Amino acid sequence: MASTIRRIQPSRIVVPIIAFLLGLVARFIWTPNPPDWRWLILLLPLLALAFVAYAWERLSPREVRVRFEAPITIETDEDKERYARAGLIAFVSKYRSGVPPDVVKAARSTGDYASLNFLNSNLEPVIHAANSHGPKLRYCWLISSRSTMKRPGSDEDAELLAKYLAEEGGFGDCQFFFDTSCKVSINNDQEIPGTH
Repeated sequence: MASTIRRIQPSRIVVPIIAFLLGLVARFIWTPNPPDWRWLILLLPLLALAFVAYAWERLSPREVRVRFEAPITIETDEDKERYARAGLIAFVSKYRSGVPPDVVKAARSTGDYASLNFLNSNLEPVIHAANSHGPKLRYCWLISSRSTMKRPGSDEDAELLAKYLAEEGGFGDCQFFFDTSCKVSINNDQEIPGTH
């Protein structure tokens, strides 16, 4: 019973009430022998209240339901076909690998992805996630930490990773989003889930 009451939407109740009250007011106004005017004084505020209730219900924010499910491991081509999606949201942390810093700096400026060795870095899970969605992947949001004066963030790494995936990863048709709307301010990159 309680679940049935929760499912009833106010607009489904208010609209018939408004229609009923409008019908009474119209009948009251256009009948040859109208009833007492006191009924109209009672009906008009009720009609106004019904309109306010309807407008309130229509303008109030809608309830959004979010459903989280256990992560699905995509391992086979059959899994890829069944579970692959057109969109991916991935968290990107500051690039770390065993590559010397001077080689990383030179490789960043030239776009030498082989020297950066992404597949043996902490960014490999993001690459694996993109590959899991295969050719269905059309949109990819790379969430990164914003660089500050005190500390570099992962925003440059997100841009570099997007270029790598588009040029080397076979995702040329995919749109990558890594602009300011995808950057978060965070004190510790390690606090971003799934990036270490």
